[in-house]
Amino acid sequence: PPRSTLFPYTTLFRSTKSNVMWSLTASANCGGATVVSDPENGSTFAVGTTSVTNRATDSSGNTSICTFTVTVLDTEPPAIMCPANMTVSAPDPTGATVPYLVLATDNCDPNPAVVNNPPPGSFFPLGTNTVTCTATDASGNTDACSFTVTVFYCPKLSITLVNTNGTSQVQVCWPNEGSACALQSTTDLTRPVQWQPVDLPAAAMPDGSNCVTITNLNDAVFYRLCGGGQ
Repeated sequence: PPRSTLFPYTTLFRSTKSNVMWSLTASANCGGATVVSDPENGSTFAVGTTSVTNRATDSSGNTSICTFTVTVLDTEPPAIMCPANMTVSAPDPTGATVPYLVLATDNCDPNPAVVNNPPPGSFFPLGTNTVTCTATDASGNTDACSFTVTVFYCPKLSITLVNTNGTSQVQVCWPNEGSACALQSTTDLTRPVQWQPVDLPAAAMPDGSNCVTITNLNDAVFYRLCGGGQ
C-alpha cells in the first residue's frame, strides 16, 4: 500500500470556527497515489477537537489510512456591558431596592453566564455602593465591569408662614435625617424645571430638625430637598 506523510498540529483561533489548511503527501512503490481527506483540506472547523481521516490510494487500489486532530480554541473573552453609575432616591432612611440590567455577548457562546454582585433587585443602603459583574463564556474566558449605585434619602419639607415683629416670613424645615440634602427653589414648575440652591444657612432646631427662614416673599416660590448630585 502507499505511505502517507502528514504534519499534524493544533490551531489556536479567536473565532467560532476556522478554515484550516494542512500539508499531506503520499507515495507508492509503483506509480503515484491520491489522497482524500475527510473533512477536506481547507474545511471549516468549529471550536473543539475534530478528527481528520486521510486515505491514500495507489494505482492498484491499495489504500493506507492515517488520522490527526485539529483543535480550534476560543481564547476571546466575552464583552460585558454595565449600566452607567446610578443615583437613586430612597423611599425611607434605610435604603432602596434597585433593579438594573447587565448585558453580555460572546463570539462563540450565545449565552455567556453573568454573575452580578449584588444581584439586580437587591436592597442598597444609603451611600455609594459598588456593583461588580462578571461574564464567563463556555470556554472559561471572562470579562468584568463595575458601576456604583448611590442611594440618598431626602424627607418631606415642612413649610410654615410665620410673622416676626410684623414681618411675614416662610420657615422651611426638614428632619435631621435629611441633613445631607440641599434645599433648592424655583419660581416656575414648567419642565425642565430650573432648580436653584437656596444660599441661606440652616438653623438646628430643638426638635432636631433643620430650618431655613426666608424673608423675600415677593415671588411664589416652590421648594424641594435634593440629594445625590441632582
